[in-house]
Amino acid sequence: MEVYHNLSMPDSVMKYAQLFANANDSACLISSAEEINRANALYNYNASRRQAEISKREAEKYKTTIIIGWLLAFAAICLICYIIIRYRRKTKQQFTELNNMYFDTLTKYNQSDLEIPLLCRSQRNPDSELSMCRQKIYAVLLLPFISVSISPSL
Repeated sequence: MEVYHNLSMPDSVMKYAQLFANANDSACLISSAEEINRANALYNYNASRRQAEISKREAEKYKTTIIIGWLLAFAAICLICYIIIRYRRKTKQQFTELNNMYFDTLTKYNQSDLEIPLLCRSQRNPDSELSMCRQKIYAVLLLPFISVSISPSL
């Protein structure tokens, strides 16, 4: 075709052949551009799908982390409650034992307080003997409480 054109011999066949070649080239370029656009869109779709899958995995990971965190917090709260309840029971039991020991000692004291005047009647100075006997009784009866208050309760 270019031969006719270089020789300056216009021909209608050549003119239409040239128009056909130009149209065919433009159609190929347009078709090529459309194929490129389709491939690009397909790549973008695959990239978007991969990104969505990654985001989904991250969301699952965060969800699992949050659930584990809540379970650990619940377990910690349960453990703290168990320790507190156990401590209270132990303290209550110690208090009950101490209270029973106190009432036993108080009962012994009242009995001995009633018996002292009977035992000290034969003495010449009953008041001083009575106070001395009471001091001995105080020392004997209060000794368990002194040792309990000194020893650690836990």
